[in-house]
This record gives sequence, C-alpha cells and structure tokens, in this order.
Amino acid sequence: MTLFSAQATHGYLGNKPDKMVPEVVIAEGIPKKIIKLKVYEFSIEEVDDPVLYISEPLINWEKSEPGKYVMSVAVEPPAWRRHLNYLTLTTSVAVTAKLYEEDAIYYALKWK
Repeated sequence: MTLFSAQATHGYLGNKPDKMVPEVVIAEGIPKKIIKLKVYEFSIEEVDDPVLYISEPLINWEKSEPGKYVMSVAVEPPAWRRHLNYLTLTTSVAVTAKLYEEDAIYYALKWK
C-alpha cells in the first residue's frame, strides 16, 4: 500500500492485486460482468503533504456503511487516485472499485 509516500498519486485500500481482473468472470458456472464504479470522491485544500491529509477521509469512508459494503464485495481492493485541480488549487481524490454487476446496482440504488 503506497498510502504514506509523499509522491504517491494512487494506491489501493488493501494489498495490490496480483493480476488483472477481466471484464467478465465465470462464478459458480454463471458469467458475471464486472463494473468499475466511482464509489467515493472528495477534495482537500492545497497542503504541503496531500497524502497525509487524504488518509483520514479514506479511513473514515472505509469505516462507513457504504465503505464496509464495498470493501466486503469488491472483486479486488478498491483503488484511490489523486490529482491537483490547477484552477482551484485543491487536490481531488477518487476511490474506484470493481464490483459484480448486481453489487454495483445495489450500491448505486442505496447510496448514490
């Protein structure tokens, strides 16, 4: 997990996956589609070490009801990515997760 590197622009909320996950997998003899979904997004003001400041909202999201659900059903650990918005001088952070289609639909209906 690269969460504490000052130069980090992305990382995983857990261990980095060993291999790529295909768009469709066969689970219990049934083909299941995997959807990449943005599950959380936030911004912070310009700071000296943005990775240090983004860790608290990420941990709080992991402990929330939507975060616990995503962490439990994700096909691989959710990934976070940050980038600097040069117009507002804020750092934007997005968390994406790969979920089975039925889990993505449930998430979208309940929390989006």
